[in-house]
Amino acid sequence: MVRNGYVFDPAFYQVRFSFPTPDIVINALGTNDVRDRPVSTIYADVLDGESVIHSQILEPYVMQLLLYLQ
Repeated sequence: MVRNGYVFDPAFYQVRFSFPTPDIVINALGTNDVRDRPVSTIYADVLDGESVIHSQILEPYVMQLLLYLQ
């Protein structure tokens, strides 16, 4: 998936850099999603971004545990 010109493909990076398959994936993102946005759209913007990241992580690692940290 391409978003703002960037592609997030964890399975590709895992193969490219020979990373082992993770047992746990921790998502500690989101701070930049609230910067420079009007208060009225912050929730929708963060939810949209998190949905993209979570779906991209869950696709190759469906059996792993996804943790969300704020």
